[in-house]
Amino acid sequence: MVSLSLWLARTALCLSVCIAVAFGQDDIDVNSFARANSLSVKINVARGLINSTIAGGRVVVLFAPNGTDPSEDTDVVSSPDHFYGKNVFSFGPRDTVTLSGGNNENTAKGVYGYPIVGLQDLPAGFYTVQAFMNPYENVTRSDGSVVSVHLPCGDGAVPIDGFGSLVTSAVDVEVVGGAQTIQLTFNSIEPVAQFVGTEIGGCNQGNYADTTLLKYVKIRSKKLSAFWLVKYFVMLRPFLTIFLIGEEIRTLVQMSCFRLATVVEIRVDVIP
Repeated sequence: MVSLSLWLARTALCLSVCIAVAFGQDDIDVNSFARANSLSVKINVARGLINSTIAGGRVVVLFAPNGTDPSEDTDVVSSPDHFYGKNVFSFGPRDTVTLSGGNNENTAKGVYGYPIVGLQDLPAGFYTVQAFMNPYENVTRSDGSVVSVHLPCGDGAVPIDGFGSLVTSAVDVEVVGGAQTIQLTFNSIEPVAQFVGTEIGGCNQGNYADTTLLKYVKIRSKKLSAFWLVKYFVMLRPFLTIFLIGEEIRTLVQMSCFRLATVVEIRVDVIP
């Protein structure tokens, strides 16, 4: 059964085309009418949530199956969600970001979605919708280039809902398949995780607690720190393998470094 709003949208589109043809506009761009009568998401900021302009960020809108938490599974391999993202620049307290359309040609400043590229092609139905904005920082590298990046702060620089992210409430929405605007509001900020360990804390990578056989090592990289002009750490995850050599106890430390794609093995003597 077609909803009244969907029927009205389709009727308006047909009437527009008919009128244009009647007045001799036989070269009418039907796609322009489709864009004018497609789905859009408009997001503003709650009063007092932010007090200054954010350098930039990535806005991601999730359309999850109705009644499910959009942020429960954000792995594109397994998630049932529809993802739509857009870069924003100089985003302030009174600014509004609008997502509409989407294609493979203007991903730097336009909308790109997965698994369906364009919002206009999202199937009609009931969804639970939520939006996030991952903030970027303007960083000047040692080569003079200024880039916008989301530096990690113990969260591994997750692409959605990392520390400092602006978040909207999750709302249940019916997508009608025609002209429609979904209004959302950023009304909370994802807090930085409280650090209670004794190792290097704060906004650094990998603050994990050691276990009996699994030890975590963090090494400051001089080259990466010099390149980014910030303290940059490489996270190692060594697994201790204890074995006997005669009457001596030896421990093989296997350390894998993700960023450098290397494996380092260190033999350590352990006093029994």
